[in-house]
Amino acid sequence: MKRSLAVIAVFTIAIAVGSIVYFASSTRQPGHVDALKILTAARSYTTSLRVDGLPVSDSVSVQELINRHLLTASDVSGFTGMDVTVNLSADNARPQDALIRAHLADGQEIVTLADGSVQQLSPNRHQ
Repeated sequence: MKRSLAVIAVFTIAIAVGSIVYFASSTRQPGHVDALKILTAARSYTTSLRVDGLPVSDSVSVQELINRHLLTASDVSGFTGMDVTVNLSADNARPQDALIRAHLADGQEIVTLADGSVQQLSPNRHQ
């Protein structure tokens, strides 16, 4: 009886420790994304292009906004490892316009719409 209790106790402790190690190693610290700064940077980018007489494209990458010192990496650390673009022609009057697109390494895409909603799209949805 004592031996059975000891085996059960050791087994329970092993499961508990294994679970703690698993969850501690698998949880990722969420990064930070300052959406207001992204939109402000995109607006500044567009204004700068217009002032310089340059054409304004439909979108700009978050990396380009960082390169132009309109954003810092810490403003968008939640996007680390993703290819993120901001739609410069999105319109609040069209709530289904994609405002920000984040392309993940696995082919999925996370889209923030002009109405503030967020959708996750699978790779085969684009085909």
